[in-house]
Amino acid sequence: MLHSAAKQGKSMLTLNLALAGAAEWPEFLGFKLPHKGFNTLIYQGEIHERGVFDRAGAMVSHMRASGDFTDTQLSRILVNETRDVRLDDLTAFNEFVKFVRWMRPALVILDPLAHVLTENENDNAIVGRMFKRLSTMVDDPGCAIILVHHDSKPSESTVHRRALQRSRGADVLSAAPDSVLSLVPLGKDSGAGPKSRLEFDGRYGPSIEPTTIILNERTLWFERCAPGRGEPEGVVQILQGMGGTPSLLEVALKVSQEWGYETERMRVARGLITKCLNQNLLITTNGGKGDARVLALPPGAPTEPASSADSRES
Repeated sequence: MLHSAAKQGKSMLTLNLALAGAAEWPEFLGFKLPHKGFNTLIYQGEIHERGVFDRAGAMVSHMRASGDFTDTQLSRILVNETRDVRLDDLTAFNEFVKFVRWMRPALVILDPLAHVLTENENDNAIVGRMFKRLSTMVDDPGCAIILVHHDSKPSESTVHRRALQRSRGADVLSAAPDSVLSLVPLGKDSGAGPKSRLEFDGRYGPSIEPTTIILNERTLWFERCAPGRGEPEGVVQILQGMGGTPSLLEVALKVSQEWGYETERMRVARGLITKCLNQNLLITTNGGKGDARVLALPPGAPTEPASSADSRES
């Protein structure tokens, strides 16, 4: 499930992904894509057909200006032409499943949940049955499904929740999906599109660190931003700006000062440094103990991840 507050570009992000897959890009926003690309079926229930095509047209124009993108590749994406069929109707859903099994897309995008799936997104039993039906398509033909969903309106009761828990509706919406992608609003810079922190909560596989993305309003493509506050890559940039080989304590203090964290015990900064060590973004001398010094690693450099204990002992 992909969710966020309004006007963050959820639908455009999924359309970006579908086009990247159709073009057989090796990666999108830094994440690897299947080697031979993939086909996508988009069931759009909110944006009218002309709006979808206008957005796609701007994205495709940018792709063709910077490289080849053929009509054959574009044909790997299929979008519904009518928006008056709801998939919470069992007959309509069964027909939809038949079509999906005929087309055999690798990805199905249902956008948004409230318009295409259920009239009562607050009922755990109803939404639970919806997920059970969707699982039949995961099994046959074996496609991935992205549900696009909205967040609750910001309030005192929601503002301090984890991003995962901000989606509106039944509790099962944050518990049933295999993965939840959260677009956390980070404001909008002058002359630029909305900026968001893309966070991941997955049931399977390794954890994925958040990344900051921004919508280019000219091309309608999302782009990765320079590492922001709280991101491991941002710690690396701070270290590189310090020069030399500073100690762990010096790096922790600099990170705390730069990003406004407490500077006494520096727990937050130390935790971020530990993440960098575990992700092989940094390496320490002397096993991270005593007068250990910190070095930034070039991308892909092999090293043994440091333990959290090593960082704490310094």
